[in-house]
Amino acid sequence: MRAAVVYYSLEGNTRAAAERLAKRLGAKLVEVKTTKAYPTKGLRKFLVGGKDSMASSTPPIEPVDLDPASLDLVVLALPMWAGKAAAPINSLLKKVNLSGTRVALMVSSASGDASSCVADLAGKLGAKVADLPVLSLTNPGKMDAASLGAKVDGFASSLEGSTGGGGAF
Repeated sequence: MRAAVVYYSLEGNTRAAAERLAKRLGAKLVEVKTTKAYPTKGLRKFLVGGKDSMASSTPPIEPVDLDPASLDLVVLALPMWAGKAAAPINSLLKKVNLSGTRVALMVSSASGDASSCVADLAGKLGAKVADLPVLSLTNPGKMDAASLGAKVDGFASSLEGSTGGGGAF
């Protein structure tokens, strides 16, 4: 299977899970980087990031090396901010056409309920929520390596064993 794991990570929590998934799938790992960094400390982190995500902002991002037409699967790995995808993922979706590409989602959050984020992304992807394979990770940066690995490996196995369809893992 030709796959790419495309991720955005503000503080490294999503990055660790994305790296593990890419290694497990033998996939290309692609990082989405903003041209101007988001705040990582204090109240500004939540105000700026949350506001941008709630408004579906599209902050400038660096060029992304991704050709979905050459892939069987693209996994979007991202943090959820204020119930929606981190704003840099909106920018990616504006720049890269994923229509006709099998997409899966790996969403990290503090709350554990990624349903609003998944529904929002499904709309942006023109997909049905039920058709998107989803792994929701609660506080992956605080999980021990074995627990995180088991969740990511289970998700990878489900992606390798199916050609479509979704559901939460």
